[in-house]
Amino acid sequence: MFSLIKKTEDILHIINTNQTILYIYDIPNMEIETITRDKWGAFSIEVLEKDKKDNEKIITAPLEEIIKDNDFIITCEIIASTLKQNGFFTTKKNHILRNHFNQFLGSEIFLNSIQKPKYNEDSNIIKLIEEETPTFNKLLKNLFFNEKEEVILNFISWLRIVSFEDKNQDVIWNFFGTNEEEQGQGAGKGVLITLLSKMFSGLVSSVSNTTYQNNFNSNLMNKKIIVFDEVEYQYLKYETIKDITGNPIYRIEFKGKEPIESKNVSSWLMFSNKCDLKNKIQSDDRRTFLIRPNPKNGSLKRIINKYYDGNFKQFQETLFNEIENIIHIISISSNQVKTPLEMATQAHRDYFQQSKQVSILEINDLYKIMISEDFKNKIYEIFQEIINVEISYKNDIALIKKVIHNQFMNRRTFELLFSILKENNYIKHNQKLNPNWELFKENIAKYDYVFLKEVKLKETKKYTAYRDKTLLKHISKDTKSLNQILRDLFTTNKTVEIDLDLEDCPPF
Repeated sequence: MFSLIKKTEDILHIINTNQTILYIYDIPNMEIETITRDKWGAFSIEVLEKDKKDNEKIITAPLEEIIKDNDFIITCEIIASTLKQNGFFTTKKNHILRNHFNQFLGSEIFLNSIQKPKYNEDSNIIKLIEEETPTFNKLLKNLFFNEKEEVILNFISWLRIVSFEDKNQDVIWNFFGTNEEEQGQGAGKGVLITLLSKMFSGLVSSVSNTTYQNNFNSNLMNKKIIVFDEVEYQYLKYETIKDITGNPIYRIEFKGKEPIESKNVSSWLMFSNKCDLKNKIQSDDRRTFLIRPNPKNGSLKRIINKYYDGNFKQFQETLFNEIENIIHIISISSNQVKTPLEMATQAHRDYFQQSKQVSILEINDLYKIMISEDFKNKIYEIFQEIINVEISYKNDIALIKKVIHNQFMNRRTFELLFSILKENNYIKHNQKLNPNWELFKENIAKYDYVFLKEVKLKETKKYTAYRDKTLLKHISKDTKSLNQILRDLFTTNKTVEIDLDLEDCPPF
């Protein structure tokens, strides 16, 4: 049996339940030294050794031997929670005492933000960030360059899950370069990592291109944020990342010990200056948000020069001083994190529009959508790419497809078609609606389409009034059926689903 020569209440020695990690907790200085099993062989401690006859002698013994038989190392369930008492504590349930060690030592601020919030729940989060954390605001605006406020709000909601809920998130934020010349170096990605490491103390860990697939992954256990820096997309095994982030349980392996299952409480950030995703992340990906920081290299330095007299230390200290306010703002944010399918970033749109497989359309050919199956399929392929990038177009595109299927085209549908293609850069931005509607009518007239100058439908109890200019396939003379379709599509609140099986729905 080994005992400490001079035992003090200021220092606790704690080991986890499967005896793979030793924690030395310096209570007055709020510091934790962590020694993993594979390093125990390098440590020795001067201790009192007591034999079976209670004879004592002072020896220097290897840590590996001391751990096997001692009276001062406490076995604990190790947790990493922002909302539990920090350090060592015990709980009692069914008359059984349980030892816990919360290795996160900064829980006081997080607890206060819940128990004594600084800000009202209905406060404007963006305004609070601007007014209460101006340095953090500048960093966010530089990192989320050209993104709408709703994207930043979604990131804050993501941080709320990190901060106040012990669960994994399968939503990943990927910050990457714009092009070969504008890689966004010095935009503040490293500063964000440092800030989060300061906020979450020992709850931030990192992986690299060579370590994220390692079997020995104990460094991920109980970590709130995993940073994957300098991602090489060419060699990225994205399925592995999705498996890790999407699973609520980790399989944790230690050298020389049987693997254990541990609750996954992590959320992932990916960073790279590379600008080509190498087809690893597709336009319809539901996991990873694409974010392009300020593309000008050294952009954060210009901010520091302008607002902090070029003094990086002053900038960083000011940022760190805002941490308490940041946490209080995060605490009142929504905990509903949208997916990339629900909220496409500008970087997402730009990247997939720049790399789209379908070329820009010749506006003179747009009439072919009514008379050519090949051209129609090309347009439908474009539609699918647009929906993959921005799902909010789904119902409008469904409406367009229903109109085309029924062999007519009214002006409001053409305007919808024209605007969607133009907004998504499939036709040139200098094109105007009215001349192209006239051109469309002129070209389609050669293919047995007639132009009904105006269709007027009166308001009824069920339908609102309808009035619009319409092109109609000449061979279809059933205007009564056309009127009903126009009413159903344009004068009611019915939703047209995008998965409508048009083949089972013959034209009127």
